[in-house]
Amino acid sequence: PVPSRRNLVEAEELVLDDEMDASATPLSHGLCVTGRKPGNNTIAMVAWKLLLRTPQYPEGRRVVLIANDITNKAGSFGTREDMLFDRASRYAREL
Repeated sequence: PVPSRRNLVEAEELVLDDEMDASATPLSHGLCVTGRKPGNNTIAMVAWKLLLRTPQYPEGRRVVLIANDITNKAGSFGTREDMLFDRASRYAREL
């Protein structure tokens, strides 16, 4: 069956656990899922947990997307960005 267009992608933003706000849900590896609005990240790295539905995987396939954000601190890669990259990539390997 072909998945509905409305449900092709589900996304949850991942943040470091010390950035946890009232809308955050703790995960493993020092990460939390947050419900903050786009553009409110405080570091130049962002990560999402995605569920992608395709005709080959109508039930969905989980992936983690990690990206550098050049709109924040010109995309500089410091300690906090390294921590998010490391934790999100470790989490991805265990999905």
